[in-house]
Amino acid sequence: MFENFNLTSLYNILFSLGVFWLAGSIHEFGHAFSAKILGDPTAENNGRLTINPLAHIDPVGTIFFPLIGAISGFPVIGWMRPVPVNVLNFRNPSRGSAITSAAGPFSNLLQATFAIIILKLYYLIAFQFHFGYSENIFSRILELYIQINIYLCFFNLIPVPPLDGGWILRHFIPERSQAIFDRIYPFGMLIIYVFLILGLVRYIVFIPSNFVLQFFNTLLNQNIFVTMIPFLVMVLFLAVLLFNDIKIFYKRKKFQYQVAVGTKLAELEKTTQTAKHQNINQKLRKIVKKINQSEPLDETENKILEDISRRASVIDGPLCEEYDFHSEEEDCLTCEKYPACFQRSINNKGNSNSISE
Repeated sequence: MFENFNLTSLYNILFSLGVFWLAGSIHEFGHAFSAKILGDPTAENNGRLTINPLAHIDPVGTIFFPLIGAISGFPVIGWMRPVPVNVLNFRNPSRGSAITSAAGPFSNLLQATFAIIILKLYYLIAFQFHFGYSENIFSRILELYIQINIYLCFFNLIPVPPLDGGWILRHFIPERSQAIFDRIYPFGMLIIYVFLILGLVRYIVFIPSNFVLQFFNTLLNQNIFVTMIPFLVMVLFLAVLLFNDIKIFYKRKKFQYQVAVGTKLAELEKTTQTAKHQNINQKLRKIVKKINQSEPLDETENKILEDISRRASVIDGPLCEEYDFHSEEEDCLTCEKYPACFQRSINNKGNSNSISE
């Protein structure tokens, strides 16, 4: 189980690349999601909070490097385009940077432990219904998915920047040594290529990866509950590690939601009040027209005038210098001081007797 695949056909190469792109995309999603939980929305704002491989593709690390590995029979490893992170948005920049960096390899290990559960369930179903599964394409893809995720996990844990292991290591070294460590960053990829040429990656990545794969192979021979233990332990560890951060994130989102709802309600209330003012003011315009034409007012219109008179008496502040109640201006129709203008206009014209009639 989990032996090196004989990638001689085009189909196997495409399967390997597809599995790598999915695993790598979830890896980058892990970085973006953890950064968001810890308070940095930079990755989300740049469209990186997604498992869509198109958002994470790096021409060399995502296409060329894994393709060479798939064709040559070398284990498929590589990297995706780095997720942008602004550590100044973290409450604790050093801790936030380390957790965000570790989220990538952790997501690969989490994917592998979840896939081993799916593979175990598939074997149980295959055994129950008596159909062969040793060469089934679905089981082979799952095995490949587990293998590539384990390789990606340990490859990205190499303690050299810009790989995740480099940023994790930076968090634990003394602060006075971090400046020296940062000078290595421009030469990080060159160091990784040297590791590959010298065959050091075999000892750093493949030996521990094969050890984990053998452990997973042992899990497949256990019952389903034992197979689930690594996944459950990792989920529990993640929940404990980020408990306070998740709580703060939830409170922040709740506050943002309340602000958004309050803003919407305020806008709705303003719209309702504007419509109400416009409706009343249009009725007043009809009353003004009747007054100017010396037409009698009905009972409803007289009640409106009484209400307007009361409202006008409690409105403070200066009124418009010029007003015309026959104007079609939208500002007049929606203005809350329109009743006061109306009352002043009537008083100035000396038509109050006509109103009472």
